[in-house]
Amino acid sequence: MYRAKITSLREARFTGIVPQATDFSCGAAALATLLKYAYDIEVDEWTVMAGMLAKADPGKVEKQGFSLLDIKQYVEGLGMRGRGYKVSEQRLRSLRVPGIVLLDTKGYKHFVVLKRIADGRVYLADPALGNRTMAFNEFLAAWPSKVVFVVIGSGFDRNTVLLDARGGPSARL
Repeated sequence: MYRAKITSLREARFTGIVPQATDFSCGAAALATLLKYAYDIEVDEWTVMAGMLAKADPGKVEKQGFSLLDIKQYVEGLGMRGRGYKVSEQRLRSLRVPGIVLLDTKGYKHFVVLKRIADGRVYLADPALGNRTMAFNEFLAAWPSKVVFVVIGSGFDRNTVLLDARGGPSARL
């Protein structure tokens, strides 16, 4: 008898990503992805969301989602540092750690994990769409703040799946 593990396309597309469950939880899911897959901290979206909501204004979060300040405060509560850096296009191309960025696509603001840039493409771990890529210029247009939020702490896995451009099937937009 032949046995093989069958993986759905959705499972494959979300390899190495904590998917978001609500419209306003992309920040929590992106941070959970970073903590789980880059620092081996076992957290899920709900744990991160509850921790961030403890210090945030719930009404504001429900309307606008979490902010980088909410994410920073949660990270610091774990004893790590969270920093947002405004980076140039050149510096962005040489980034060697995954970070969280806020994309603005036609007025829709959405946190994703920036995995890496290679061969003119930006590789993202998107908590709503899964692993996906964008052309570099398209990414720049959708990223008006030019800020990358990174987590700094002990235990960073230099071989994290978040630095692997291959990942699962890509949702190209």
